[in-house]
Amino acid sequence: MYPKFPLIIFLFQSLIFSTGKAQLPFYEFETTIAHAKSADDLASLTVGDLWLVRNYIFAKHGYHFKNPKLNSYFQEAFEFICDNPNAHTLLTADEVKMVALLRQVEKQKKLALQTVTIRRDTFSLRNHQLVNKGEAISSSPEYHYISSDFLENGLHLIQISSAYDIGDLGCCGERGVKNKVVKQFLYYPLTQKLLEIPDPITQDRYIEEIFKHQFIFVFNHIFSGAHSLEIFTLDGFQKLGELDEIEGMEIKEEEVEIWEFMDKKTEFPYKYRRKWIFREGVLKRTEIIEKVEAAWYFAG
Repeated sequence: MYPKFPLIIFLFQSLIFSTGKAQLPFYEFETTIAHAKSADDLASLTVGDLWLVRNYIFAKHGYHFKNPKLNSYFQEAFEFICDNPNAHTLLTADEVKMVALLRQVEKQKKLALQTVTIRRDTFSLRNHQLVNKGEAISSSPEYHYISSDFLENGLHLIQISSAYDIGDLGCCGERGVKNKVVKQFLYYPLTQKLLEIPDPITQDRYIEEIFKHQFIFVFNHIFSGAHSLEIFTLDGFQKLGELDEIEGMEIKEEEVEIWEFMDKKTEFPYKYRRKWIFREGVLKRTEIIEKVEAAWYFAG
């Protein structure tokens, strides 16, 4: 049994789920460069972090990037004017060495994100194709990185992500490096069954729970407020129900208790919530209503 908890925790999980780990803040770029003496010192950075820090070294000298998003980002974050296509010639000897080190670690991490092994089965990305046992399963120009995560009852989630680029981070107008999950599969190694998850479930959403090996609970990615919930069958991905603003959820042996915020008016920091029950493939509304403290709901 899982304890009931507010979805402010899910908020953190959704960020980690989509990016692998938290992004390096731009104000730590200089410190990172100063402390990096070997590849081990850069081991905690993502491919996106390494890419952005490496380009930061060029941007300091006003280098004009072919990617206009980089030019805009460095002007907004550091007030650099990136208008010199020959600024790479201005790098110091130490900066040239640092660029080479960053590029080396970035290349190693990219290579590690081309393959996942689940028990004895290997899935690889080759020329933007997902390959298993020499057979191409799926392909897209957006396929750049692959990862996997164990869910429950022997099920594994395989995620394929796009390349990193500059984009909105979803809160307060902040911009930074990010990528996105573009395709997901469920894999059951005991039967070697691979299920492709439909794109509408993949886009801007993540699988929070698989219940009784039959039903998928999917939340949307958000940076503040409450998640929406959609419930699908594992066989065929038929939608069974959806709720708009989820306050919490408790997984029990035979059912799932779900609490949804209501529009009923109350004063900060309180809101009203209604209890729903999901059992045997049916989502039912109850008449149980509670007034709860929800200051986190109003944050952001």
